[in-house]
Amino acid sequence: TEIKGWAWNQNYPSKTVSVELIEGSTVLATSVASIFRQDLDTMGTGNYGFVIVSPSILRNGQPHSVSVRIKGTSILLGGSPIVVNCSSSARMSSIATVEPQIDLEKSLSLTISPNPNTGSFKCILNLSNHTKAKLIIRNIAGTEVWKQEVVGLGGEQYQEINLNIESAGIHIVTLEIGGQIISKRMVVLK
Repeated sequence: TEIKGWAWNQNYPSKTVSVELIEGSTVLATSVASIFRQDLDTMGTGNYGFVIVSPSILRNGQPHSVSVRIKGTSILLGGSPIVVNCSSSARMSSIATVEPQIDLEKSLSLTISPNPNTGSFKCILNLSNHTKAKLIIRNIAGTEVWKQEVVGLGGEQYQEINLNIESAGIHIVTLEIGGQIISKRMVVLK
């Protein structure tokens, strides 16, 4: 069995994304999403495809519920989990393939409201269920002025923030998830 799909990061379209095939919490295989796909050539480079050949541990004639996620995160690709049932004598051509996919920009999002503000605002986050992330605010000099770990609820969620800062100016709000970073500029007026 081959598991095929694609993954990309719209914020960094020239960089590759690594994915992992997992069963439960066990990583069974990894792959780099760097194969050119004609159907994705309008999105950056189009080099976002991956193929994972089912590892031998899955070829025992038993059904296995497996998922594909972004490496080092808990972000599952669309279509996960899937059930695969591979016999030890299965020929590759006789097994159907599955097509999970992910667009990190749609899975992860960060909005600041209102912006500009007076230091009191909310961050609207969209995180996959149980995804751990860091929400960090830095001033324009790069000094961290606020930080909190957040856990995804599987959809839109709100984080109310009241900065007790004296200085007005530009701040950078960053959402960090594994190796992925989303940053937004925020203006604080006093």
